[in-house]
Amino acid sequence: FITSKSLFGNFKAATVTFRILYQGEYPAVDVSPLLFTWKRFLDHEGDIPTRPSVNGTITIRGIIALTMPYLQIKFPATGTNSTTLGPEPVICKKFDAEVWIMNLHFAWYLIGLEFRLSYDKTLLNVTSVKEGPYLPSFNQTVVPPYTWFKAMVEADGLYGPHVLVGELILPNGTGHWPAKLPGKDPPENGLIATITFHVLKQGCNVTFTCTPKFIKSKFIDKFGKPIPTDPHMNGTITVLPVDR
Repeated sequence: FITSKSLFGNFKAATVTFRILYQGEYPAVDVSPLLFTWKRFLDHEGDIPTRPSVNGTITIRGIIALTMPYLQIKFPATGTNSTTLGPEPVICKKFDAEVWIMNLHFAWYLIGLEFRLSYDKTLLNVTSVKEGPYLPSFNQTVVPPYTWFKAMVEADGLYGPHVLVGELILPNGTGHWPAKLPGKDPPENGLIATITFHVLKQGCNVTFTCTPKFIKSKFIDKFGKPIPTDPHMNGTITVLPVDR
């Protein structure tokens, strides 16, 4: 462009508008470089020396065509993601919190997952963590074990008090997963783990509340690639004051 103004500093020389012509499906990623292949700056006397240009890139991530799964806390006592204990005495009372995978479509080819679920260690203690029946029902091996399942209670550390759970559907003898994998069309839900807590304290005139949260999670497919998720649904535990 040509201008009669005195130009200095940084300014916009032009706006280039692009139209996207193609987008693949997740997990495809297409990158298009934007390269300056030629340039020339001039003043009233002639050419102006320039520094190396700074190029750019346009990244187009594949569209997610499937519904995304997520994790949800469910309490068997209520059938929802919240439960209330009390006002009867509940110190040392045990209760279960279930972790469900929700909205899972078979075309994600899920074979494993990992999650960390936080809790209030001043209010609750974890007594056990048991594997749910969902992933073992998609066995790829002839004889048990059909899955690798690991659960750890970490009372302190980087993420604070939480339960760490990992589960993997074991491949067959050739290292593959040829049989049917979790999920359906339309998507389905399945029980992953049951965490048993017991109550450590209960007030006389105060209500205690704990909100177990999924603080970190990972789903993986049979190709070793991550599966995206919708936001997980946390839980709420309320301990009412004792009724005397």
